[in-house]
Amino acid sequence: MRILSLALVITTFAACGGNGGMEPTETDTDTDTDTDTDSDTDVDVDHGEVTGVGLTPYNPTLDQNSHLQFRAEAIYEDGFSETVSTDLGWASSDERVATVDSSGVAIAGDPGTTDISVTHSGFDATVTLTVVGEGAVLQSVDLGGDRTVIKGDTVQLVATGSYSDGTEGNVTGQCSFGTSDDGVARVTAAGKVTGSGVGEATIDAECDGMSTDVEITVEEETFELPSPDLQIQNFTHTLLPGGDIEYTATIKNGGSGYSSAFWVQLFLDSSGAPTDVNADDAYTWIPSLGAGDTEDVVLDVFSPSPGTYNSWLVVDMLEEVDESNENNNAAGPESVTVVAAAPPNLLVTTFVAAGDPTGTLYEVVVTNDGDSATGEFWIDLFFNVSDFPEASPSTLGDDFKKVMNLDPGETFSWDPTTNSGPAVLGDWYSCVLVDSMADITESDEDDNLDCIDVEVW
Repeated sequence: MRILSLALVITTFAACGGNGGMEPTETDTDTDTDTDTDSDTDVDVDHGEVTGVGLTPYNPTLDQNSHLQFRAEAIYEDGFSETVSTDLGWASSDERVATVDSSGVAIAGDPGTTDISVTHSGFDATVTLTVVGEGAVLQSVDLGGDRTVIKGDTVQLVATGSYSDGTEGNVTGQCSFGTSDDGVARVTAAGKVTGSGVGEATIDAECDGMSTDVEITVEEETFELPSPDLQIQNFTHTLLPGGDIEYTATIKNGGSGYSSAFWVQLFLDSSGAPTDVNADDAYTWIPSLGAGDTEDVVLDVFSPSPGTYNSWLVVDMLEEVDESNENNNAAGPESVTVVAAAPPNLLVTTFVAAGDPTGTLYEVVVTNDGDSATGEFWIDLFFNVSDFPEASPSTLGDDFKKVMNLDPGETFSWDPTTNSGPAVLGDWYSCVLVDSMADITESDEDDNLDCIDVEVW
């Protein structure tokens, strides 16, 4: 899947903005031919099995309460790709930031980032959507470093915007592009640059009131381009609560040439530098890296079994990038020891009530101060008891509440109310019991009960 998905042309769909720029742009009809359109004589070509899926636009930025159409492309055995709209599963990792419907339209909510993913024919692809807060102002735009391209080749410019609220992301769709010399480099409204003649040209981008530019040098095909050199720096790990492992590293292009897209692959456990490209445990990809530029990556391995692992990180294992040095693309071993997670522990941190003959209002707060998530459990409230209730599968209080899960350190609040209260000048002896049906194995089973006198004032 990853081999073929690198062949995708990354197309940025406009979220807002329009055409314009320094000079009028020209549609490249003779060199920028879509690879996903059959000719009239190839309409019945069998392209084979689906081998991957691509997702565009790449890492876009969106204003609060606006929307964006994502598109999925199926990739076939022969490298052919086409936009698909059926047999798709869409998801957002944080629906507070953005939701995505069954047709791939994302609607922005709270400021922040969320991963938008799509599945098709058993394959998946993910990009990061950044939502900019209301009132945030675009402060700067960057098109990356200067580029050298071969005459007749096409490259996609990606505009990265930085906002006043600290967010940054792909704003290509908000930009209009222009060229200083159409005879050297042509640019489309979507930021695709095609080398049309040998020489140098400046590509300008006007993005929501901010402007920037990049120098394009177009060479003949026989020109030997400076070579990139991909390197791995600062490869390390962090053990997260619950037993997950978070790996971080900095990928640097230490060469003198621009690097096209490549994969970064993590191998949880290997006796030496890995050689099987399909045996990775996590991966991400970097769409481009200019000479001297760096990119920080974060890769997670979820819920590995307890044990000691020798982890490795490899860049461009598929050798898609022609580098000046192909012998420095692996880092490791990074030794990681995973121990069995300690169990959760539920306790009542708040239990208070106020009542009169017409009713009683309770406040219950339960906390998981253990080291693991709890899973489902019940809280039972007993209005007036003469003895302490005990946890068992048959325990049933006068009122009860099901909690789906509490992560380590997380709390749950419940405010039940009765339709009656203590008798005048009397009181109730009320108790609350956490994990009343004994569903959870805890580090401490003796702090799940709390009882109070409920008096009439």
